[in-house]
Amino acid sequence: QVASSFREQSDVKSAVAVYRQLQGKDREHLVMWKGQEAATYRQVKDYPSAITVYRELIKIDVQNIPGWLWNIGTAQQDSGMHAEAIGTLRQCEDHFPENYQRMASCHRALKQQKEALILYGQIIGGHPATAPWAQLQIGYTYEEMGAKEPAIRAFQAVCKKYPKVGYASTAHAHLQNKYKISVTLGGGTDK
Repeated sequence: QVASSFREQSDVKSAVAVYRQLQGKDREHLVMWKGQEAATYRQVKDYPSAITVYRELIKIDVQNIPGWLWNIGTAQQDSGMHAEAIGTLRQCEDHFPENYQRMASCHRALKQQKEALILYGQIIGGHPATAPWAQLQIGYTYEEMGAKEPAIRAFQAVCKKYPKVGYASTAHAHLQNKYKISVTLGGGTDK
């Protein structure tokens, strides 16, 4: 509770000192206290320190390596370490499709749109529930590339393939507002 109080006050140094004290005194819950230390760093956007602690956790908590890798990858992404995040998130297979979504976002941040398009295609093929979102992202990615016609086709595909989801409305509005193209959604939503 003392450490939590320090965290609420954004007193990272004091909070971390308490968590480290607990790590020494309460070895049975070492992983939990180290996890709280990493979360404290992350809360104040000190990503390098958080990543360092997550890497220590990988060594001492091997049964939870996938979770610690996920924390490293997302912290890398949040800190702008996009290339590193891609490499780490690629290892997080148990977080599909979110790992692919995040990797695609990193590729786009690195101006590697073709790689992002490949990942969106894999999401469409491997996770039907996320396919409408991925199709919409394909349209935005083509726009970033300056490829107007493929972007329009991608947005139209959202409307045509997924007329009953909210992403179709988004694509429809985007086509109307940006390209002055009117498309019928074809189905309406189920009640």
